[in-house]
Amino acid sequence: MAERVTKAGVAPRSAFADAVRLVVGELVTNVPRHAAHSTVADVGVAVAAGQLVVGVADAEPRLPELTA
Repeated sequence: MAERVTKAGVAPRSAFADAVRLVVGELVTNVPRHAAHSTVADVGVAVAAGQLVVGVADAEPRLPELTA
């Protein structure tokens, strides 16, 4: 992940890079909490057109239930 973040022009030890790591960590942590029956989690980090795109997906067929 660090290499992809650097390719996007983000300094590896910057506050933004730290924020990206935090967000990815939180998203990955949510997989077992909200998709307990999913045995697969994919994490993707892509750089395109000067943008950094982070995605986390699981195999849970149900959409998450949002609570207030």
